[in-house]
Amino acid sequence: MSTSLEKSILNTLIYFDLWDYPLTGFEVWQNIGGVSPVGAGLKPAPTEGEGGFADIEKCLAESVFLREKIEYKNGFYFLRGRGEIVQTRHARYLLAFSKYRKAKRIAWILSRIPFIRAIFVSNTLAYSNAKPESDIDFFIVTSAGRIWFARFWAVMILSILRLRPRPNHTRDTICLSFWVSEQKLNLESLTLGEGDIYFYYWLVQLVALYDDVGIEQKLERENAWLKKYLPNAHFYSSHPKRRISGNMRVKRIAEWMLRGRLGDRLTLWTEKIQRRKMNPEITAKMNKGTDVVINADILKMHVLDRREEIKKNYELKQQIPPQPSL
Repeated sequence: MSTSLEKSILNTLIYFDLWDYPLTGFEVWQNIGGVSPVGAGLKPAPTEGEGGFADIEKCLAESVFLREKIEYKNGFYFLRGRGEIVQTRHARYLLAFSKYRKAKRIAWILSRIPFIRAIFVSNTLAYSNAKPESDIDFFIVTSAGRIWFARFWAVMILSILRLRPRPNHTRDTICLSFWVSEQKLNLESLTLGEGDIYFYYWLVQLVALYDDVGIEQKLERENAWLKKYLPNAHFYSSHPKRRISGNMRVKRIAEWMLRGRLGDRLTLWTEKIQRRKMNPEITAKMNKGTDVVINADILKMHVLDRREEIKKNYELKQQIPPQPSL
């Protein structure tokens, strides 16, 4: 028989194995909780009295149950027979340096657009696990009532720079498919309900490149519900060298000039243009679920939302017996 802590440790490693990403002991502790056995849905952290860092270290070192299912190499834990992902993690970590440099350069430009309050890197690059061919995903927060205005100018700039994803060309392009206003930072309504494991990790792994008014702290406070599933996880605070800085005086003047009726009219005009040019696939799925959500405070345009697929793959992997070591 296995304990709830052993199962939670194993299921955490199973989830990250989907992304070829082994974990250190600290990362197991940081990401544990909310990943329960097959068929049980998601649950809070292991029972009271378990789940501390010392408990997890001891369990990783002494558990007979885990010894049959996981391995340890060069500081990382991973599923038995999957030792090659240690090298994969190293290679992707090195690759992330160049992708982050490009992300920061583009974020510097976009941060000058009036009413953009924060720019985050999301998805696999957020935790330095992107593939060479991957694009760079931004999650952007704007002032209330100006989300369409800010997105219009961001799309225009990236189009001029030829940095928008195109068919058969995504490498290092910038994806702008997720925007929210600063009055809609609680994202719980965008989950698929209990069991949306990908969204939980996606949210807590966001990395701020630009943060105008403390959005990072507000985002963590507004999404305190995440603690139910990931009790040890905290929003990642990026290194100062990855942060955008500089004089925003011109931006402030522009925002002052656009704060009233002129800004309202320009926002309405930019919204009409963007809706008119909207991809028919987006229009067909708009507001029929949580993959494509379009309103005054949220622009989430994930036509190929893979969350259900990821959830099924995760549950399937829980049922596959561990592979022998080579």
